[in-house]
Amino acid sequence: MAPELVREFIRAFQEEANRTAAEHEQQFKANRLQLESVERKIAGIVAAVEEGNYSRALGDRLSELERQQETLQARLSEAPPSTVRLHPRLAELYAEKVEQLEEALNDPGIRDEAAEVLRSLIDRIELHPGRGGQGVDAMLHGDLARILTLCEGADCSGKLPKAGTSGSQLSVVAGVGFEPTTFRL
Repeated sequence: MAPELVREFIRAFQEEANRTAAEHEQQFKANRLQLESVERKIAGIVAAVEEGNYSRALGDRLSELERQQETLQARLSEAPPSTVRLHPRLAELYAEKVEQLEEALNDPGIRDEAAEVLRSLIDRIELHPGRGGQGVDAMLHGDLARILTLCEGADCSGKLPKAGTSGSQLSVVAGVGFEPTTFRL
């Protein structure tokens, strides 16, 4: 449960998301310019045909340009991929949630309930020898958004939210196929 790893993840993720968005934007602009060029060429051939300068080569070239135009229009009509934006304070919020979780797990009044809710959020635990042969590293795999919302109600009411409760802004961070639900103890 290392906030510094979350900070590094957020930095790397945002850097990659920005790079990918820039590439998509650059490709979109290139396709737009190419479409404009193709449309100018089509207009030139149509004008030549209207003036009586038709030849089979012009007809073949017009057909080729029209196919290119359709392809480019299809590319440009596709919705651009949405860019996932992470909350700018996600690492700090995560650190706060970890602290609240530790407090809840150490509060004798709600320790049993907190432990039960936490267990329901963990799918699997992997144990590995610790760094430098010291102790054991535990990797928890589970529902990140629900783990982060675990203590939302604890500091005000003294009660933990029920398992499956949602509503946190952080619940939209992880998407389908995304596996950032690994924590180090």
